[in-house]
Amino acid sequence: MQRRNFLQSALALGTLGHLSNFAKAFSPEDSTHLEPAGLRPPSTPLITCDPYFSVWSATDQLADSWPCHWTGAANAITLMVRVDGQAYRLCGMAPQDVPAMPQISRKLNSTWTSYVFEADGIQVNVVFFTPVIITELDLVGRPASYIQWTVKSTDGQSHDVSLYYDNSAEFVVNTADQEVTWDAPSIGGLIVRSMASAEQKILNRSGDNLRIDWGTFYVATPSDSGAQMKVLADKIARGTFAKTGAISVQEDDKKPRAANADWPVIACVWNLGKVKDAASRRLTLAYDDEYSIRYLGENLRPWWRRNGMTGTELVKTATDEFSALWTKAAKFDQRFQKETEAAGGKRYREMCTIAYRQAIAAHKLCAGPNGEPMLFGKECSSNGCIGTVDV
Repeated sequence: MQRRNFLQSALALGTLGHLSNFAKAFSPEDSTHLEPAGLRPPSTPLITCDPYFSVWSATDQLADSWPCHWTGAANAITLMVRVDGQAYRLCGMAPQDVPAMPQISRKLNSTWTSYVFEADGIQVNVVFFTPVIITELDLVGRPASYIQWTVKSTDGQSHDVSLYYDNSAEFVVNTADQEVTWDAPSIGGLIVRSMASAEQKILNRSGDNLRIDWGTFYVATPSDSGAQMKVLADKIARGTFAKTGAISVQEDDKKPRAANADWPVIACVWNLGKVKDAASRRLTLAYDDEYSIRYLGENLRPWWRRNGMTGTELVKTATDEFSALWTKAAKFDQRFQKETEAAGGKRYREMCTIAYRQAIAAHKLCAGPNGEPMLFGKECSSNGCIGTVDV
């Protein structure tokens, strides 16, 4: 039998009619590639795993809005950088008294989105990477994504640099008045925080315009990265970093509480010290939904859990495999570019760049009643049905 190309594989899975762009493999340190003229997505993919773990930027400038779920509800992420005592926002709308660092480019291909910022002799490259490679079920079905920062001097001088990340508890609730709780799981070689809704009513809703409110969200970074990670009220975490380049020593213990009650966030800070040559830091973001689909009365496990893998094992595996996945995704992107342009020309290739991760994230890969892979497409902004003939 002749080996299928990945375009045929994608169509066989029922996920794609549109694919990708980008001829050269990209490294997080490389900021030389230009976004093709006219390639301006209506919403920019940041985290694109499945219909619930799906985060986008709806503005050209990453700091002009809160990242949001595909339904439009906020899934707030704040990114900041502090350069020689001056704090700048990279992503998100708070703190309002912290200026946005000028964004000089936005680029995307089939598996990553890159933003580049510059000010005060420093360039910051932020890459959102989700390795959804359509020919590998374990990657299509893995709810794990990455954010990587690369910082370097642009004026030949050394600068004192700190990096900041946080996400709100909106990631784990349908509405912000629902209560959430958090923990600090022990995973070898990693600094980790987890967050979850307190009620945990698994698969208790149906319809559209809904966010997940069961399972557990994880944020992890290697232990040797020099990170501080805490769950804190948003204003305390962000304000302390903007003023000092660090976060509070005392972790918030007022739990459970509503997601909008002093807005608890998972906050992470790296003090990079004096930076001249490129320095990088990375986070793994993962979501263990435990059960994904109610199928003819039976709750189905997500595909990645079919052999008993746990949420903490998911986080560890995804973190350990980052480098290998980055290399694999670069090769995939090269092939992707070649085949999509051959199929429909340059403009088709560019349209596929925008469509690919959106198409993948509109589906959920589950283990069926007999352990078989079952891929469900969701009707988005319709009535919430899955697996219908028209989808």
